[in-house]
Amino acid sequence: MTTDSDSKEMASSDLSSDSSLETLEASLAKGLRFADMLGFINQQELQENQLLIHSLLELLVSKGVIHLHELEDRKKSLSESLAQRNQQATQVQLVETSDKYAVEKSAVIDCENRIHLCKASCCKLWFALSVQDLDEGVVKWNYAQPYSIAQKPNGYCVHIDQTHGCNCAVYENRPLVCRTYDCREDKRIWLDFDNKISNPELEREDWPRAITK
Repeated sequence: MTTDSDSKEMASSDLSSDSSLETLEASLAKGLRFADMLGFINQQELQENQLLIHSLLELLVSKGVIHLHELEDRKKSLSESLAQRNQQATQVQLVETSDKYAVEKSAVIDCENRIHLCKASCCKLWFALSVQDLDEGVVKWNYAQPYSIAQKPNGYCVHIDQTHGCNCAVYENRPLVCRTYDCREDKRIWLDFDNKISNPELEREDWPRAITK
């Protein structure tokens, strides 16, 4: 028989467990963010070094120190291996934006009258978060692809509650992209916005990862 005391202890244990998980997730997010920020800085330095190397090569070719055809032959022999390395390299995505709370959305979309057609597809689109989003610590990002918006296995944003009309759980803190996006001219979603003709590609499970142009 479960007493009131037992019930309180169980409830307290559950709250403690939830708190521990939240603390662990917050610590993990901070650690990964630090590591990825270093990677982001390294990417910038790499781009600067590439520019320096290209400038140096052009200077050597112009002065006749090396011959262009020799350089092209060497580039061709290395291109395949370098292409594979670049394809496998993880790119840190992070954008600098203006204050998202100071930006007003100009377009007014009657989403409530269209969501049965568009299926809230805008909430499946990929985008990178901003420094402001990360600093707030409200919007979740994909640990495997920093710092892109976190998405569910079905492609929708993790903050979307599809059981209640696709409501956004972080609406007040939503990223700048969500505040300013205008779907009216996006042919991936609407073939004819005014006449409410949606793109049939929306029915595909792999939309928008494999869109027919």
